Amino acid sequence: MPIINGIPGKVHLNLVQLREICNNFHIKTDIITQNLDILHEKAELKLKKILKDTNSDVIHIHGWVNSSTCSKCNQIYSYQNILETYKKKPEDKRRLICGYYSKSECDTVLTPDMIEYGENLKNYGECVKIAEEADCIIILGTSLREYPANELINIVKKNNGSVILLNRSDTPKDDLVHVHERSDLIDSLPMIVKSLKEIFLDLDSISKKERKILKKIKVY
Repeated sequence: MPIINGIPGKVHLNLVQLREICNNFHIKTDIITQNLDILHEKAELKLKKILKDTNSDVIHIHGWVNSSTCSKCNQIYSYQNILETYKKKPEDKRRLICGYYSKSECDTVLTPDMIEYGENLKNYGECVKIAEEADCIIILGTSLREYPANELINIVKKNNGSVILLNRSDTPKDDLVHVHERSDLIDSLPMIVKSLKEIFLDLDSISKKERKILKKIKVY
């Protein structure tokens, strides 16, 4: 399943770097994603040899395919392990059943922990709180048509936060945006990370430890 076995790209790596720079200077930075994959987390793990104290608290507003929670007994499993077990003997449909792994009579079919059409978003209340407190929101590569996720930009704007949009095409929310960079993320995001890194390096007030951490950050 490609969405599970995917490899993080430059955009994911640069986003982790952007977050690390901000957190290094006590600028709290949260990542909210509509994607079902775990490429943000994989990027964090890949960069741990370079970046220390990297957080793994990405908020998956539409859920993800990394785990499967039984709707009856609430047992949690790795969905990747379920698929790998099933692929070894696909004729054995029991390998998609909770009881096969819990050694119980539970007959629930296991599916990924992702939001189905019409279901409530995961952690949306937490996302609203983040938007209410945000000084700035950077929106990456989305049409801003998915409700209610697209309402977060309204919340940030209402509370006098800045709105930066990195997206090649126009969106229904363009009138709320302060800066709209119409280019590929693979080009625009590295420029932001590089510029932010240089701004902090030019500060006379940063400590030797902070300067050392910044210099280790390689812009992809």
